[in-house]
Amino acid sequence: DKGLIRYTDKIVKYWPEFAENGKEETTIADLMRHEAGLVAFDQSVDPQTLQKDNIKNNEVGVVIEKQTQSFPATGKREYHAVTRGWIANEIFRRVHPSGSTIGEHLKNSISDTLDARVFIGTDDEQYSPVVSMSKSFILRQSLIPKSLGRAIDPNFHELAGLMNGFRKIMKDGKDKPPALVGLDISGKLWNTPEIRKGESPSANGNCSARGLAKVAAAMANGGTFQGKTILNPEAWKALHAEPIDGILVANSIKFTQGGVAQFEEEDTSRTDGRSGFYGWMGFGGSVFQWHPELKIGFGYTPTLLTWIDLINNKARLMQGEVIKCARNV
Repeated sequence: DKGLIRYTDKIVKYWPEFAENGKEETTIADLMRHEAGLVAFDQSVDPQTLQKDNIKNNEVGVVIEKQTQSFPATGKREYHAVTRGWIANEIFRRVHPSGSTIGEHLKNSISDTLDARVFIGTDDEQYSPVVSMSKSFILRQSLIPKSLGRAIDPNFHELAGLMNGFRKIMKDGKDKPPALVGLDISGKLWNTPEIRKGESPSANGNCSARGLAKVAAAMANGGTFQGKTILNPEAWKALHAEPIDGILVANSIKFTQGGVAQFEEEDTSRTDGRSGFYGWMGFGGSVFQWHPELKIGFGYTPTLLTWIDLINNKARLMQGEVIKCARNV
């Protein structure tokens, strides 16, 4: 937004030490498209290092600097679910005139400006409680016919297939330590005070649905909402430019150079769903997306984390209904 970086720039332009072990050609766009070859590190990061002061002391940066890239056999793209945010934060704070982290900038320049409850790194007053859906609840619900009010989408057979998929992911990644010390497939670690207070910009946003929708509304309207601008027109265009297709978690998805997905859906027989939206989703069911054509900002944050829903289908169905309403106005 301030013209301080370009997505086509190599990361080493702003962070020379990043070049260690052959990473010198990686661009900011590569990172934002999940094509940096750094989906996992050779060590788990201690949650304490993610506290703001420790980030500024380069405790996360020094871990990233020594990493060696590894790419999948299918190409460059692989889901940097957690690491992308850590790397982006290191670039951001090096470029920001005051050395602010992404979490600090989000609060001071976006959340406060729009009066939105969106945070990366929260204190107890800002925290919105959530609860993970238990495995026993999921199993019991999968045995209930949908006609009798099953509370989850998959039936028992579909759930078994999903669990096999989870096991395959764990098996494929068994030679890599988890991103964080203490992290397992349940994701309960994300809901601990230590993690909430730290900064993992791709993974630990703590936001209200209304707050996300306000930010998304600004994104749907060229960077401005209710007369308040958080992104100028040129920066908005750059964020959405150069969408490139690639396989991500078994699906083909276009990512722009700024790292937001451009959604296209061929099957609209049941719902228009996400077609025309930009943005992404969060673990457990949350969604932060916007529709520039219809000028819609959409935010959804469940308090019961449905960790088995990898495509956040409940929100997708609601997005389809929102599109129908907008087109009928």
